[in-house]
Amino acid sequence: MKICSLRFENLNSLKGKWFIDFEVEPFKDTGIFAITGPTGAGKSTLLDAICLALYHQTPRVNVSQSANDVMTRHTGYCSAEVVFEVKGKRYVSSWEQKRARNKADGNLQPIQCSLSLDDGRVLADKVAQKQTQIADITGLDFARFTRSMMLAQGGFAAFLNAKTDERAELLEELTGTEVYADISRRVFEKHREQKAHIKQLEAVQASHKLMDEDAWQSLQAQKSSAQQRQQVLERNVQAVQSVFDWHQQSERLAQKLTLQQHQAEQASEHLVAIEPDNQRLQRSIEAQRIEPEYRQWQSAQQTLQALQQQETALQQEGSDAAEQMTNIEAQVSQADTALNQQKAQQHAFEQEAVDKWLPLEEQMATLGHRISEANTRLEASQTAQAQLAHDQQRFELQKAQAETERLDHEAALARWKDGAKALSLREKWQLQSQTLVSLERQQRELDHATQQVQLQHSKAAAQLQLESEALSQLQERKLDFEQQLATKQAELERLVQGKSYQAWLDELESLSEQQVQQQGQLQAAERYQQLLSSKASHLAQQAEWQARLQQLATDKSGMEQSLQCLVQQIEDIQQRISLQQRIAILEQERQQLEAGCPCPLCGAKEHDLGLVESVEQDQELTQRLNACIAEQGQRQQALQANLQDMAQITGRLEAMQPNLNANDAEIVALAERYPALAQADFDIEHCQQALLALNHKIEHYKQANRYYQDIEEQRRTLSEQLSQLAQTLHKKEALCQQIAQQLQQMAQKLLDHEAQAGQLVTEQKSVSETLVQSIAELVADQTLLANVPQDLSVIEQALNAWHAAQQQTQKLEQTISECSWHLAQLSEKAHGLTVQLESEQAQHHQLTRQLNELQQAYQAGLKGETVQQCRQRLSQATEQARQDKEAILARHSEHKLVMAQLHTRLEQLALQLKQAQQALESMQDGWRNALLLQGLASVEDWQAVLLSQAEQSRLEQQKQAAEHALQQSQTLVTQTKADVAAHQEAYAQLPDIEAFANRQELADRLTNLKENQQALLLELGQIAERMAAEQSKREANEAMLRQIAEQKAAFEWLDDLNGLIGSADGARFRRYAQSVTLDHLVWLANRHLDTLHGRYQLQRQRGEGLFLEVIDRWQGDITRDTKTLSGGESFLVSLALAVSLSELVSHKTSIDSLFLDEGFGTLDSETLDVALDALDRLNSSGKTIGVISHVEALKERIPVQLQVSKHAGLGVSTLASAFRG
Repeated sequence: MKICSLRFENLNSLKGKWFIDFEVEPFKDTGIFAITGPTGAGKSTLLDAICLALYHQTPRVNVSQSANDVMTRHTGYCSAEVVFEVKGKRYVSSWEQKRARNKADGNLQPIQCSLSLDDGRVLADKVAQKQTQIADITGLDFARFTRSMMLAQGGFAAFLNAKTDERAELLEELTGTEVYADISRRVFEKHREQKAHIKQLEAVQASHKLMDEDAWQSLQAQKSSAQQRQQVLERNVQAVQSVFDWHQQSERLAQKLTLQQHQAEQASEHLVAIEPDNQRLQRSIEAQRIEPEYRQWQSAQQTLQALQQQETALQQEGSDAAEQMTNIEAQVSQADTALNQQKAQQHAFEQEAVDKWLPLEEQMATLGHRISEANTRLEASQTAQAQLAHDQQRFELQKAQAETERLDHEAALARWKDGAKALSLREKWQLQSQTLVSLERQQRELDHATQQVQLQHSKAAAQLQLESEALSQLQERKLDFEQQLATKQAELERLVQGKSYQAWLDELESLSEQQVQQQGQLQAAERYQQLLSSKASHLAQQAEWQARLQQLATDKSGMEQSLQCLVQQIEDIQQRISLQQRIAILEQERQQLEAGCPCPLCGAKEHDLGLVESVEQDQELTQRLNACIAEQGQRQQALQANLQDMAQITGRLEAMQPNLNANDAEIVALAERYPALAQADFDIEHCQQALLALNHKIEHYKQANRYYQDIEEQRRTLSEQLSQLAQTLHKKEALCQQIAQQLQQMAQKLLDHEAQAGQLVTEQKSVSETLVQSIAELVADQTLLANVPQDLSVIEQALNAWHAAQQQTQKLEQTISECSWHLAQLSEKAHGLTVQLESEQAQHHQLTRQLNELQQAYQAGLKGETVQQCRQRLSQATEQARQDKEAILARHSEHKLVMAQLHTRLEQLALQLKQAQQALESMQDGWRNALLLQGLASVEDWQAVLLSQAEQSRLEQQKQAAEHALQQSQTLVTQTKADVAAHQEAYAQLPDIEAFANRQELADRLTNLKENQQALLLELGQIAERMAAEQSKREANEAMLRQIAEQKAAFEWLDDLNGLIGSADGARFRRYAQSVTLDHLVWLANRHLDTLHGRYQLQRQRGEGLFLEVIDRWQGDITRDTKTLSGGESFLVSLALAVSLSELVSHKTSIDSLFLDEGFGTLDSETLDVALDALDRLNSSGKTIGVISHVEALKERIPVQLQVSKHAGLGVSTLASAFRG
């Protein structure tokens, strides 16, 4: 990283804008330069500007959003900008902050910043974003930057003279090696957590108690037996359920068929009842066919009336148009006269404006310009006068503030007898105070350690008491567990009653086999009763289907006859339609005949057209034909459905016979297998009771078995708990012995601490008396000794106040003198400015009076308007008159056109009236003929036959609803009969079970079977639950064993790593990393020492410590302690270490610029020469070095200098004029 240029404004004592370009002369060809000036001039401000531009903070002064101590006093703005280069790429970083309105007393505004490339592309403009970008680009945060590119005051020998712990902290802070301590602690914590986790897993795995293999096999056998019995019972339940469902469905279908047949009869009766309404509906439909002729006749009448009304309206409109034409012609004459008058008025005003008003406007404009100039001069004089008053007030205020501050500082100077001597002894007092603080801290640490030991002693004693009580409780629990174990063993022996557990299970298996045999006999009896009932039902169904088949055959014959009549009717209608079509063709030919011309068919010359019948009947015949065809399709569908029903019933009868045969065969087979079923004295209830008693006995055995297993599980648990309790007792006894040994060790520690406390009190008293006596000799204000020697902060503040008061008093006297001189100068300027202001005010008043007189004459002559406004008003009036005339002429032309159009429309309307009269006569004849064809005498008869739209819709809906209800009910009856037949056919597919006397007995049997099934399912669920729990335990145990093996395999490398670098406090790996870092730092420093001075080399002492020693090559490579080096030698070694630390910190970026701040003030002349030679050698490595110092010899050795000049009494410093920004 290389600093290319620096630009700043108003920072500390350097007021104004400054710009330093390190790439031009005199810095371009010089690798080293000096920043010189007196103490307090502001040399370090240049480094502050670089830090502000890059990181928004400085090592010395506070800068934030709410406080800014770096801004020059009495200014309201400060800024800093740096151009730097990293890896050949240039960046521009800027920072600025101002006060409100750029006033010195304004509130601080938010900081503004930016980071951009040299071509202007902005990379960041927010504070946090910019700082992150700077760190990423340079590899340096603020801490690394101030230790790699800027070596601050007194920082050269800090690392060389540091103690081991301080050197370790400094290495961590500079190089970031604190991460190694964190790694060491994390490895240790991870190792401890992983080890504890493995132990926890092993403890959990040991707590898993699994069932032995014999018990597991027994449980599986019970499950297999129960599943077999459940399958048998499930088949029986399904068989009985299917037969029971069939009987229920038979009853539902019979009820449904009866209801639907009743609904069909009601629909047929309703259709007969509404036959009169249907006839009225038919007459209305026939009357509606001539409605179009009626509508045409009415339309012709309305058309004629509308045309007559239009004719009357047009005649009235023509009369009105003639009257309007006369009015418009009069308006044209009036508009012409108004336009001529307006033109004459406009010409007269133009002549008056040229002669009188325009010259007056020019005079007013000239006076206005002169008044504006006078106003400008008057305002400038008033502004100058106000500024003089403000400056005079400001200098008076500064003078008063300076005098007040001088009085305040005199009180601070009077508190010391010899403040200068006190300042020289301040460091000594601080060392003595630090010694006291250190002794007090040691005393507190010793007291704290004593309290900790006492607390640990009390806790250990209390813990010993608690562990002894816990030991007694554990012994009592052990006796309790032994008694519970004996009780469970006795209860197991009572339960088996002297039998072995296996013999008890064999007896339970024998009872289960008897249960299966009795269930089989009971199911056969139920199936036998069911088959007898099914046979009777099939025979009844067969008789019903045969009757239905005969009825369908009768219906078929009637449908065929009806269909033949309908076909004959369709043929008749088709012949009539053909005849009507021929008549229509002849009618067209007759319409073409002319009076007096012979007919081409008969030769007659007279044609009676009125005798031709109307051809409007074609539409009615076509509708009737379509209705007959639709009815034919419906009857054919009904006949087809009848044939399908007959075929279906025939098929059902044929399919039922094999079912009856199979039913008889199954009845015979059951009677042969179980002869008792055919006997008259067979009692199925007695069989059911015997099976129920057997089920109760088996359930009792199962419950006893479950109780036995529960007790066995409890006995095993107690045994395991007793074993664990014995181990816990052994551990408690060992812990009590260990606590007793710890109590003895703590008592010895308390005695040692008492002896160390006495020694610290004696040493603390001696140092305190010496410090108090030294301070009392120099203090004039005895109140300052109130807190000495415990607290020297008051002494420090008083000394700082004395030193600051001494400096500020000199500055304030200079300020008072300068303010008095400025006030005298301002008084003379104020008198001359007052005379000039009075003259300008008199001139302004005279010009204003003249302008007012001219304006009054102008406004009176033009009545408040200007010449331009009057011209515009007259021009607008003339133009309006011209537009009014043109508009009236346009209306005159339009009205002529309208009158011509009205005449044309009247002629057209007369023609339309004649045509409408002829059409009305033709339509009236057609309507009379239509009434005669319907057999009606008048319009009233025709309207009486017509039904209203609502009434006709109601009758049509009534007819359709009745027909639809009849058809739907007949369809439902047919469908239900088919469902009944299909249900009877399904009887043959039912399971073969013994028939019962009625359906209630079948329902009771089904309920009994389901109860047995539920009990068996409960038993299976309990067995499955126990097996699932055991299987879950086994799987969990296997998973736990796999997890423990995996954890141990993964723990091996972590155990090895913890042995190498892990520790609770992180010291092991941190010490190793620090030693490696220090070795690298020593190697870098030795490279620089070879360049700076070839005599000395550094090395780290053997071991894990961070001690440094020096190898003296001129004395046979002997090793020496670093404290034996002289001042010059120590400076060389410290400089080499400082430069090496700079390289070590900048691990990502090459450092090409280096600034050294006040590192030479304590060197003698000889050592200074050595140091300067060293800097010359360091410069040869290619770095640009800036040295900040006030040492004269150093300034003479470095030709290129950046001089900071301090102005006495003003608190302001400057650079050379060449660096003005």
